[in-house]
Amino acid sequence: MKYAFVDWAGDAGFKFRLGSSRYLVIAAIFCDDYDQLKNDLASLRQRWGLKQGFVFHYIKASRKIKPAFFKTLADTTFTAKVLVVDKPQLPHPFWKMPGQRVVNHFIAELVVGAPKEVVEGANLIFDEQRDATKIIRGLRVAISAQLRIRKFDYYLKKVTARPAKDEDGIQVADMIAGAAFEEVMGKRASHLQSLSGKIELIYHPPK
Repeated sequence: MKYAFVDWAGDAGFKFRLGSSRYLVIAAIFCDDYDQLKNDLASLRQRWGLKQGFVFHYIKASRKIKPAFFKTLADTTFTAKVLVVDKPQLPHPFWKMPGQRVVNHFIAELVVGAPKEVVEGANLIFDEQRDATKIIRGLRVAISAQLRIRKFDYYLKKVTARPAKDEDGIQVADMIAGAAFEEVMGKRASHLQSLSGKIELIYHPPK
C-alpha cells in the first residue's frame, strides 16, 4: 500500500513585523513499505533507550539524536519532496487567504506535483487531529483542484488526518521539514546531506 505523509515547519501568516516566519516549509514523504520505516524507527528508539511511544519532533529533539535519526533514514526506503515557500514573494491574493487555506494550497501543489507512480492511489496522512473534518475537507478540495488544473486523471485513495504521535511517517515528515527550515534560515549545517538522492528541494517562487 502506498502512503504519503505530510507535515510542515514555519507558519502561514503574513504579519512579518509581528513574528510570522519568512518561509513555510512543507515536507511530503512517499513510501510503499511503511512497515520497514516503522521497524527502523522502532530499532532506533530501542538503541537509544527511548520508549517505543517516543515522538520524534524536530524542535524538541536533542542535538545528539538528530544525526542518528537522519542516519537511520538514509537506510530506509522512501522518497521525499520538500517545498520551500518564500512568503514575502507570493502574490498578494495569498496574503488575504486564511492560513489553513494557504497550507492546503501548497500541500496540494507539492503532492500532486510528485511523480504519478508514488501518488496515484496513495493514502495521504497529515498532522492534525483525527476529527478535524473541516481541515480534511479543505485539503481534499485543494488536491482535487490541483488535479483538475494539471488535467490529471488519477486520484489519491484517501486523505486523512492523524496526530503525529500516532504515525511514524508524520514524524519523519516533521523532522525533514524542520531540518529544511533551519537550512533555508541558515541556522545550522543541514542534516539532510545524508539523504542525498532521496529528497528533492523545491522553491516557490522558483529561484
